[in-house]
Amino acid sequence: MSGKGNSLKGENRIIDINRCLGSSHYVNPIGGIPLYEKQHVAGCGLKLSFLQPEDIDYPQLKKPFVLFLSIIDVLMFNGVSGTSKLLARYHLIKPEDSKDG
Repeated sequence: MSGKGNSLKGENRIIDINRCLGSSHYVNPIGGIPLYEKQHVAGCGLKLSFLQPEDIDYPQLKKPFVLFLSIIDVLMFNGVSGTSKLLARYHLIKPEDSKDG
């Protein structure tokens, strides 16, 4: 990385990794919204978005549908093709568009 190694933590480490990789856009899972100070990240030249999955439902062995079991469950009931379609169902949320941001 920048020579600071693992001494950087949190958003500073993410900024450093992205800077070293030459990326300008970082996508984090939606649960990480409170972990980032959007002005700080933007000030470092990094666009920040959060991955918001759409609600999904697929046949499982029992009812009612159980969310967030595992990718193995998704693959088992949807195959590779169906799983690929489900993985494409998301929105990128900007920090200012989130209710927490």
